Amino acid sequence: MKASRQDIVFTRESQWTVKRSKTPMDWTMDRICDAINISVSNAYVLAFGEIMLQTKGIGMGNDDSPGAANIFFAMLESEYVDNMIRHFGRDHIRDHFFHFKHHRRYIDDLFAPVPPSELPSAEDYCGLEMKVTYSGHTVVYIGIESRTEGDYM
Repeated sequence: MKASRQDIVFTRESQWTVKRSKTPMDWTMDRICDAINISVSNAYVLAFGEIMLQTKGIGMGNDDSPGAANIFFAMLESEYVDNMIRHFGRDHIRDHFFHFKHHRRYIDDLFAPVPPSELPSAEDYCGLEMKVTYSGHTVVYIGIESRTEGDYM
């Protein structure tokens, strides 16, 4: 059975498996890291009529790029939450950031209906700038405009 990338899932039993099948795959964390490394270090692009090797970042258009970016940002977000819990305590974080549970991320775009003062800092995100894209009661996220009315979006 040949599986597409959409068919591979991580089970509650901590095993990689093919969707619609209970056949476990032999994917350890080391093998996943090796696969990502091969993909990132072999990112060739056609530019100016020449084939070039991209040496920085993850290539846009590469089938593996969204997954690699999601893994990277999921690790950063997990580290951010763990640091906040260590610094402020679990109860404070739960009470203060409870509404942050409605956030959504698509690769490197974060949708979080919270005041800008409660967003993670650039330091938390390896120097990446958090750009706030709202004006008044309107929010634009990956090209979709949402409006707030009272307490509802």
